[in-house]
Amino acid sequence: MRPFKEVFGNKVHFTQIDPGKYNSDELLKAIGNSETDAVIFAGSGFDVTPEKERDVFERSAEYIKKPKVWRPCRPRQAPPDLVEELSDLYDWFFFERVPNSRNPKYRGGFHKDWSKQWLRKGRTPPYDRGYQVATLVLNLKFTARLFVRPRKLSKEEVIEVSLNGLKSGKYDMIYFEYSGKYGDPTLVRCVDEARKKAGIDGVLIYGGGINTKEKAFEMITAGADAVVVGNVLYMCQKTGDYQPYYDTIEGVRNAEARAL
Repeated sequence: MRPFKEVFGNKVHFTQIDPGKYNSDELLKAIGNSETDAVIFAGSGFDVTPEKERDVFERSAEYIKKPKVWRPCRPRQAPPDLVEELSDLYDWFFFERVPNSRNPKYRGGFHKDWSKQWLRKGRTPPYDRGYQVATLVLNLKFTARLFVRPRKLSKEEVIEVSLNGLKSGKYDMIYFEYSGKYGDPTLVRCVDEARKKAGIDGVLIYGGGINTKEKAFEMITAGADAVVVGNVLYMCQKTGDYQPYYDTIEGVRNAEARAL
């Protein structure tokens, strides 16, 4: 597996497409015409179906010539036959677990179930294109909370889970998931400083409430290696003005230039 920064860069702007939502051709064109670094396909709702995923992957191929990452939240979103059918339409796979979930399925059970689906078919999941991700759900009121049932973590627990996961090699990256809510940059800074002090490699990704260039800049300068932008994209789709989405990319670029 190629190192994350070799594939995506040092300061990364991810655009997230939710297959469960309406994704117009204009929205896909806006992403394709932007300077975003890569696109993540992910949605936590039960409205994400294989049919909708197939549709958005196929239409994205026409407009978006960026690296594409598939980040399914549960096995039904990525059955083996569909994963193989769409193998030419995505580049990378995020294998996700939620360490602070009270639901054992999200802590690793879904991954086991999914692996068994492949085993029964005599096939192997796309591990050669996959990164292991620990998603820490830090917005306890997010959309899928009734299913994920996240447990509140203290700052010390976030640091401990992050460092232990990266140091052990169990995870390639830690994903701070605030899901629509703008989170705490000081927490990101604390984890980044602890990571550097311990000499631990690994990637920190932040997602949630990035809807201005200032917020994107703040999270990258706080220590995140990447930010994920999604909700602002769908707000722009409603108005027809994609400038706020483009501004978030500018915020990452400004932070990247400052770090040089």
